[in-house]
Parts: sequence; C-alpha cells; structure tokens
Amino acid sequence: MFNNLPPHIAEPQTRARTGANRVGEFSQTIVSALEQPLGYPPVKEWMFPGDKVAIVLQASLLRPVEVAGVALEYCQANGIEMDDVLLVVLPATAARFGIGADQLVQTEAQVANGEPPATLPVTVTGKTVHCHVHDQRNPFGLAYLAANEAGDPVHVNRELVDADVVLPIGCPTSGCGTEIRDCIYPDYGSIDRAEPFRALTGTAVQRADEVQLANDNLGSFFTLQIVYSPGGDVASAVAGQRNQAVAAATELANEQWTIDPVFETDLVIATIEEPGRAQTWGDFASALIASATAAPGTGPIVIWSAIKQQPDRGTRKSLQRQFDDSGKGKLSRAHRRVASITAERPVFLHSELPQSSIEELGIGFIADQEDILRIAAKASNGVLLRDAHRVNLVSSEASEL
Repeated sequence: MFNNLPPHIAEPQTRARTGANRVGEFSQTIVSALEQPLGYPPVKEWMFPGDKVAIVLQASLLRPVEVAGVALEYCQANGIEMDDVLLVVLPATAARFGIGADQLVQTEAQVANGEPPATLPVTVTGKTVHCHVHDQRNPFGLAYLAANEAGDPVHVNRELVDADVVLPIGCPTSGCGTEIRDCIYPDYGSIDRAEPFRALTGTAVQRADEVQLANDNLGSFFTLQIVYSPGGDVASAVAGQRNQAVAAATELANEQWTIDPVFETDLVIATIEEPGRAQTWGDFASALIASATAAPGTGPIVIWSAIKQQPDRGTRKSLQRQFDDSGKGKLSRAHRRVASITAERPVFLHSELPQSSIEELGIGFIADQEDILRIAAKASNGVLLRDAHRVNLVSSEASEL
C-alpha cells in the first residue's frame, strides 16, 4: 500500500533490534515455535494420532487463513487426521474462510430446540476441515466451567471443552497500557460475560483473574502467539506456557511497534490495514492519537481505513467539538485528545462511508490514493505510520483508548 509515495514521506524506524526478529519462511517461523516452546515440550510430544484437536483463532489474528494452514500442516505431519481437527473461529473471522453470513443465521426455533452454532466444511491450503463458528448468544454451544469471584457463571465454547487438545493461536498487543487480549476468553464465552469486558466493568485485575479462571478450568495452559510487524508481515512467533509465551511475544511486539517521536514533520499518513476484523472508530481514535504523538505539530494527519459503521456518539461529539467548545457532555480522555487534535490541525479520513458522512464530522474526505498523493506533494517531509492504531510510542498517549 502507498508504494508510490514520494521519497520525502518515510516510515520511522522501530525499536526492533536489527535482524533479531527477522525470520525465514512464514511456515518455518511457526513450526520452529511449536518445536521449541517456552516451558513446554515440543507439541508433537503431547499431541498424538487419534486426538481430537481444536485450533482456536483469536479475533484480532492477522492472516488467519495462512496461520491456520500452517497449523493444519503441522498436525497432519504428526499423524493427525483432518477429520479429527476442528477450526474454531468467531463470526468476524468466518468470512475469511469462505463462510457467508447467511450460513450462520439460526432461527429462534432452532436455538430453542437446542441446535448448536454452525460447523461447516472449509478448504484451507487445499485441505478440507470442519470449521465451528462460535455464537456467544447460543447457550447450546456453551459449557459451564466455574463461577467467578462475584458468583457469575463462566462459560466457554463447548467444542473446546470436548477436544483432547486445544491449540489457541493469537497475536500480542503492543503497548504496556493496553490490557492483554486472551485467545479464548471472553470472546469464546457467553454474551453476558463478554459485555462487562467490552464495557471494562470492574478492575483490570478482576478481568485478568476471570480470564485465568476460564483458561485454568478449561485446561488451556499452552498458546501460540504470532508477532507481526507494521504492514502485516510476520516478524516472529512464540509458543509455550500461556503466560510465558504472551509475555515474550508482547516484548517482541513492543520492539516491532515502538517508535520515537518524529519532529519537524509536515504530514502524517496513518493506515489501519489490519485485516480479518471490522475496523472501528476506536481504531481511528488510536491511530489519530498515535499520529499526533509521533509527529507533534500542526501539519495534516491523513488516516486510511476501511471503517464501515457510522461514528458512535463519543466520536461524533469529539470531532464536532471544534465547532462547539461549550464543554457540554462528558468525553473520555481519549475523545478529549481527539477533540484537541482536530481543533489544532487538519484531519482527513478515507473510509467506506459516503463523503457526506465524513464531512459532517468536520474532517476532510479522502476518496482514493490520488488524494493522498496530492496532499503529500504539498509537504516538504512526512511520515508513514502503518497500522497506526497499534503503534506504541514512548509517550503513553497512544494507549489511552
């Protein structure tokens, strides 16, 4: 993307050690992690022919089809039949495996009659395997594990409970100010427990304890973490005991995604390229804050995204605050920062929304890459931040959302 940008628009250097995270073939990177896990023997020493294997993919995993393909090849190389493997994914990822939204619809009667969520055959790297799409709202696809500290029931996908081997695959989030996302919980739990996590109800410690409770009672102590570099390339992979692997992978991710502020820059072009999930206005806010923090000043910020939904109330208020700074209505800390940025410098956005929807927010509309090239031509220098919503900066400002 944007390979034809003028030479004065450059990508900043990350803090990754030179060559330390560069690895060979995509599949070899993952296989090496599975063969040399942290705190665990190699996977082939505890996964045997005849085992029922569930490969569960974290919602934010980039390139899920390719990653799943490598995992399937590894299973097959170790004597696991494809009929004994089940991919477990969320609805947002299902389309990447060729599963249409219409295939996931269940009538109220079907749910009432106890029919579990859909399990459908899919083809991955030439192999046919069954794919189970988790439905947080369908109780017949859930199994009870335990009760949390408050006495609330903790459920998880029933297919994971029934499997002999569960292989969770995720990717760490850079930035020490962001809560760690778990591969399994609460995304593969029930809707009533997922909502408190989305609303950040309670304390971070309580949420972390509930995640630990779900994994421990499921018997899920192993994970494979894929570390990406800006733009979506695989930098490395770490497998092993869940807490050790996540900690090690997060450290590597921070090296890949941490940059120092870039001063005396006339233009910031920020992308939200992350495939496999719906892009949000929260991503927009994170990308905007990261851009302003990475390149302080008054120059334009251009954000390239694939946002489809209309802005939420907080985003709309923060963007329109530049026209009405009366202070009415409370804004989150992140939205206050968004409001101050848009008041101080021009902001442009490419999305999948119509021009009228963008311009009524008080920001500029970007139709295509030619619009970006015209803006870039007017700048004496600039910076390109790939997947800026994930960038981790020396300042913690970019992790406020």
